[in-house]
Parts: sequence; structure tokens; C-alpha cells
Amino acid sequence: MRPQSAKQALCSARRPDGGGETGVVDAESETSLGQSGWGMGRSRVRCVKWGYAKCPHPFLVVLVQTGVCYGFLVSPALVPKVTNPGIIPVAIDRVDASWALARDHELSALGCRQEKRILLLGCGSLGSPVAELLARSGIGELHLLDKETFEAANCGRHILGAQDLGHSKADALAKRLRTVIPNISVKAQLALAADWIHHVCKPGDYDLIVDCTGESSVRVMLSHYRQHSLGACSVIHAWVEPFCAATHVVHLPHGTDWPTDDPGSKIAAATWPDKARVNLPACGAGFHPYGAADIWQSAGFTTERLLGVLDGKALEAVVWSSVRSQAFFKALGIDVTAGPIVPITGTEYDSIKISRLLKSILSYG
Repeated sequence: MRPQSAKQALCSARRPDGGGETGVVDAESETSLGQSGWGMGRSRVRCVKWGYAKCPHPFLVVLVQTGVCYGFLVSPALVPKVTNPGIIPVAIDRVDASWALARDHELSALGCRQEKRILLLGCGSLGSPVAELLARSGIGELHLLDKETFEAANCGRHILGAQDLGHSKADALAKRLRTVIPNISVKAQLALAADWIHHVCKPGDYDLIVDCTGESSVRVMLSHYRQHSLGACSVIHAWVEPFCAATHVVHLPHGTDWPTDDPGSKIAAATWPDKARVNLPACGAGFHPYGAADIWQSAGFTTERLLGVLDGKALEAVVWSSVRSQAFFKALGIDVTAGPIVPITGTEYDSIKISRLLKSILSYG
């Protein structure tokens, strides 16, 4: 899927009564603007004659010049060959991806992104904003997978809302993205990640697999099925620690697998007590407390690194981490043990961003 040219762009313009016809002309240098703001270029004269001959009722003319669209509502002369036709400027707005997502800037990069197909696992508080940020960055095709439906308790830190209660998170998110992002292809699946990867995926289906579930079992599962189901595409795991005190993004290029013992604790910024999780009065139910502002910062950090991989700027097996300051950990008021990557200086609003080679983390200790 390549960015459209301006001539191919979808333009939003309609007659107030819904009637009339639309002519689209590439004006190029033939269109001139007079001192009043709207001159009578040669191309436009030809449009008027063409429209008048084809339809004796008001019609719309759209001029495309260097990526910009100009519109005119043309009304036939009240007395043919005696009075002039009426010409009223009409606001035209392009909604193709080239303009809406990039304003016709660096279209080669946008074109490359529009060729990408990504599978995102987990459409929760981290995965949902990551999906939208990827879509707004020009990714051509997103496949979303999640096993859960949207509940009222999700509203506080999810990009979905009350109108989506009871619906599949993946399906509701896909519908939202199709509505707000031009030229995006989104598919949704309500399924378990292991079942989908094992029985549906095959090598070559995707350019990138993004795991935002935060589940150790999913990280190990992807490693187990990687050769059989994923092939040569990169895999990225992203998750947050309690209170969004740290965000980690792990890039696994082809040839680097996630260890089956799940060394997530070696990557972590801190050791957390059990009471960091808020348990609900239901079997196994609970959550880690943080707000939308916290997790959306993590989503921005994550997406920036995903785009780096997709744009070919990050090739190694690396761990990117955003870590809050020691003052932040102390302000939590719980018995948490901060690790060596937690910055000692700064207020509770400060943080650092670091990059570590995965092999150095796995070989340490």
C-alpha cells in the first residue's frame, strides 16, 4: 500500500443539497490566483465549459495543484450566453494517508511503513495506545489479538470507553482505528495467543510480532513456536512494572530467541513485594495501580522503539528501558527494592532511558 498522489486523493466536498457533479482537474501551473484570491486560470475555464455542457445544474470543480486541492461550486448562468456562471469557492480537505498522516512530508518513509503487516498481542492498557500510535504512524496493516472483553473497570486507562462495554477489546479497538485513521487495514481476533500462533500463523505472514500482554507464558510460548509459526520476522516484548515505575521493550531479531526460563527478573528495575498488586474479591483477580497518564507515557516510549525497528534503525537484540527515579520508588510507600539501573538523583517526576544489549543482561550473574 503506497501513499496516494494528490490527484488520487480522496477529497471531502459536497454540494449542500447533495446534488451536482464533481470534476477533478490537474491544474498545475495553469491555475492562477488573482488579487481577490481566486483568479480565472485557463484550466478552470476549461472545467467550467466542460461542466456546463455535461450538466445544466450546479456542479463542483476540484483543482489539484502540488498536493493542494481547491474547490469551486459552479452554477450555470441564469441567462445563457448573457450572464456569467456563478463561482463560489469551496473548502476542500484531503483525507488520504499521505496528507492526513504525513502532510506530504517524507513520503518514502511512510510508503515503507504502509507495506508493513504487524501482529499485536494484547489490547489492554499498553497494547491499545500502542496500536493507535502505530496506526497514526502509517502502518499499513494491523492484526489485533486479545482474549478478553472490555469491562467498566478498564475505562480509566484504556483508549476504549463506556460505549465498548461487553465487546471484544480487539474488535472494538479495530473499529475505532478504522474510523479515525485513513487508509489503515485492521483485523481483530478474540482468541488465546497460543492457539492463534500455533494453528493460524505461518512464516511470512508478518513483518513484526509485538507482544504487549506482559505475560511470562506468552513470551515463552512465542519462543517455542517461533521457527514453526513466525519465521524470520522480529519479535518485540513490551511490558511495564508495577505503578509504571519502569517500561521495558525487548527486541529479538531473527536468530535470537527468548530463553525458556523467562529472564524477565534480570531486566526488571526493582524487586516488588506481593502487596504491590491489588487483589480483588475474586479468584486470581487483581491489578497493578497506575493511571492513563503513566501507561500512555509507556506506550509512547514503546512505539518509538517499534518504529525504529520497522524503519531499519535497530538491528541488534537490545533491551530498552525507561526507569523512574529513586525518589519515585520511595514515594510509593511500599517495601520495594530498587535495582542498580534506578537513578539515584532527581525528583519523583524524573526518569532515565537506557539501552542494554540482551546478551550482556543474560550473561550477568
